[in-house]
Amino acid sequence: MITRPLTEADRAAAEAFCAQAPEYNIFLLSNLDKLGTEQDLVRYWGQFDEAGEFRAIIMRYHVLWYLHDAAGADLSALAGVVEEGAPPRVVLSDNVRTQPGLAARLKGYRLERDFTERLRRLQPGEMKEAGGPPGGGTAARLATDGDIDRLTRFYERAPEGTRRGRDSVRRSVGGGRRTYFVADGDEVTAAALTTAELPGLTMVGGLWAAPEAGEGDLGAALTAILRALLAEGRVACTVTHDQATATLCDRLGFQEVGPWRTVHLVRN
Repeated sequence: MITRPLTEADRAAAEAFCAQAPEYNIFLLSNLDKLGTEQDLVRYWGQFDEAGEFRAIIMRYHVLWYLHDAAGADLSALAGVVEEGAPPRVVLSDNVRTQPGLAARLKGYRLERDFTERLRRLQPGEMKEAGGPPGGGTAARLATDGDIDRLTRFYERAPEGTRRGRDSVRRSVGGGRRTYFVADGDEVTAAALTTAELPGLTMVGGLWAAPEAGEGDLGAALTAILRALLAEGRVACTVTHDQATATLCDRLGFQEVGPWRTVHLVRN
């Protein structure tokens, strides 16, 4: 078994391997254009068997790690990739076929939080008219660069799992991604954004409404972004973190795909 960094020459084979489970691997698939580029935000490693076939791909996006494995993958070797450089904090999307998962194989780290949430999917033509603005009084609109400051203030107040800084907000407004939000005056009250976009598949995240938000604000933001995505023929996916958001997604017609596990670890 060989584990090595991926290069642009591996891109087509890596895409085919990750396409075996596109909803779970959307972040792996959406960043493959970074292969061969001079940047440090995104890095890929591949694991190959004796015949040169992929057994696993692991990607680091800042402190986030995403993994897709096949039968026979050596997760202990992949844990060594994560441990290299001794990062103080690691967040794993630990949705692997091999059990126990990658988190259990990391040495020198202790578990901080372990979330098992639900991955949901909405197909074009299956959206229900629910969760929108009550009485038509609340409207969401597409964010532009001029909205980055207000969105940054909004997400600085969000719970830790949803919170994001200015750079993250900026990436969610342009560069092939989008954000829809509801505002009361100059302050954002609710928002939804895309965290990854492929031609036929999109991941929606950043779902949050401020405590003072009006009834239906989050529904308005989510409904607006879904209408835009589904009109383009894209399947929309999201990971629900709480019962209120799960209920809203159910009302809009999302179907459950399966569990989505995220593990937060810190160095001992």
